[in-house]
Amino acid sequence: QQGRLADIVEFAAQALAENPTIPAFRVTLMNIYCELGRYDDCAALFDLGYATDFSDMPFDVLWSQGISQYADCAVDMGRTDAAPRLYELLLPYASRIAFIACVDYGAVARPLGRLATLLGQFDDAETHLRDALAMHQRMQAPYWIARTQLDLAELCIARQGATDTATARELIGQAQQAVEHYGYAGLTPQAERLLRRL
Repeated sequence: QQGRLADIVEFAAQALAENPTIPAFRVTLMNIYCELGRYDDCAALFDLGYATDFSDMPFDVLWSQGISQYADCAVDMGRTDAAPRLYELLLPYASRIAFIACVDYGAVARPLGRLATLLGQFDDAETHLRDALAMHQRMQAPYWIARTQLDLAELCIARQGATDTATARELIGQAQQAVEHYGYAGLTPQAERLLRRL
């Protein structure tokens, strides 16, 4: 959240090397690579899951976070080939939170909304993302509120409706206020990418 994933990427790579049969370590490293913009490294790990139709993730306590991370990486890499299957997998859990012990990945509806945006299913995307935002607001989770605001801005930019540009700017501005207030520098690259697309 502080934008310091580069500090732990080698630690995550070591964890995977020492535990190659545990998919959660691979998906975590994949997600870190994606957040850092290292898309070639991300894709190499992503494709291992894609080759199994994402059945590499056991259906256990780690599943919802792992598939949600696959979804975010698919969107960031523009993987329309993988998005329908990930959407199908996550949809039954749209009302749930991806939560492992003390690790929170937010509402499952958020990556669902991003997948729907990528697939051009804009009405579904807005429903999912608005649901996710409401859940995060009820949880009083400022990081996930800000991240969902950026995802809604992403939807607005992709949809390009009459009022979407102004709405996107407002959402990005709200997220940037949280970045400044809470120190969420990890969200700055996404905010800047979205502003460049306006």
